[in-house]
Amino acid sequence: MPDLLKRLDDMECFVADPGYLSRRNCMLVAEKGGKPYIKPKKNSLMKAKGCWIWKSMVTLYRMHPRIFNHSYKLHQRIEAGWHSLKSIVGDLIRNKTIKTIKTEIWAKIICYNLIWTIRGRHKF
Repeated sequence: MPDLLKRLDDMECFVADPGYLSRRNCMLVAEKGGKPYIKPKKNSLMKAKGCWIWKSMVTLYRMHPRIFNHSYKLHQRIEAGWHSLKSIVGDLIRNKTIKTIKTEIWAKIICYNLIWTIRGRHKF
């Protein structure tokens, strides 16, 4: 995840699976100006251990779950979007080079958008 975050300039919030839960990831998000929304596990401690944003995130989750979940629910929408894209155009990439992989992914996204445009116009 650090490599992914290094490529981003700035962000408002960062929503991720509990699999990405770590103080290091929370600090990386905070350094980019964002607020992490990574659902803590049941046994996660509120101790900062040098990471103030961790304590802030876990405190928000425990003390004000409705506020935390309001932002975290974006995660479900994003996952639903990816699932829809993969189920319609498939998740197999056949190309080998980075350039052709990117081209294939963009082509799949364009096809997906065209399919939904056609479905919307013909109401099916």
